[in-house]
Amino acid sequence: METNGNTHESWVARIPRRVVIHRMETADCLESRVFWAIILWSLCGPQRSKYFVVKDHKGFIQKDAEGIPIPGKLKNLLSLLGLAPGMKGHVSRAVQRLKEKKSIRFEGNLLYIEEAPPPAESPNEVAKLGNWNIAGVVVKLGNLPSDPVARASSIQWLNELRLGYNGSVKTLKSGYRELLSQGVSEGRILIVLDEKRRRGEKLASSPPDPSAPEPPHREPIRGVVAERFPEAEFQNSENDKTHTALRGAPLERLRLRMIERAKQGPFNAGLISTLANEVGLAWQREQSLNARAAPIRDNRELIADIRLHWNDYTDAQKQEYCEIFEELRE
Repeated sequence: METNGNTHESWVARIPRRVVIHRMETADCLESRVFWAIILWSLCGPQRSKYFVVKDHKGFIQKDAEGIPIPGKLKNLLSLLGLAPGMKGHVSRAVQRLKEKKSIRFEGNLLYIEEAPPPAESPNEVAKLGNWNIAGVVVKLGNLPSDPVARASSIQWLNELRLGYNGSVKTLKSGYRELLSQGVSEGRILIVLDEKRRRGEKLASSPPDPSAPEPPHREPIRGVVAERFPEAEFQNSENDKTHTALRGAPLERLRLRMIERAKQGPFNAGLISTLANEVGLAWQREQSLNARAAPIRDNRELIADIRLHWNDYTDAQKQEYCEIFEELRE
């Protein structure tokens, strides 16, 4: 911990660059990933900047012909996060939400991390975003009464309603999870319930066998990933996902696709399975076309034989062979 003054408001935390990259790559929501990406290409070293700029993969600021740092734009955020152009709208909305929360600010066309953000407002005060999502229904500030007293009462009621709904959902999930655990203990189902599993991850169909040999595809894929991301921890789940996405395509094609993608700008290891899917689809189309293509016959011996005995054929036979030659030529 370092201090730039005598009050706790001026204290700053020193966070390793690898930690920032890790959070940018693994955060659960896009808004959080965008926030850490902005930090990486601004306040994070080895070369720091007060505003969001374009950096290379080692963290050094890129400059224009006049030696001025190149300001980062929305397209640079997309590239840094390894997102497709179709995600531009989602990233733009995430940036807008961060701005409304006073996490970032714009000065002209420059994007700054707000280094002295205001404290979070009380739950009973009007939130800047003003959205309540309860049971799939979104209520916005514009849906509330304009009278200040009635408006404050509605906000308090909505906060209490949302708190109760979230608590009820959590209790309901916990109750049904206990029933599943009971089913496991009674032998009704043969699965492993991992209490710390990530959101959206499916229940394992059987417990892992530590003595089982590793699938042969993992080590070659791990080697290709390590060539470009030597510090990345490529999980087995991502490795298997990449193998499936390749659809039997040679691993060299994935390596070449990663090289092509790197020419467009930095990207993270989380994009590899997506690139593998592109390679796999292209390979699948190529194999399908090859299977449908008619076999090419080698007629050179036949033609040589016809020429050798040409004078032995009748006029009708010569005419027939001439028509065949014309079809082959076309």
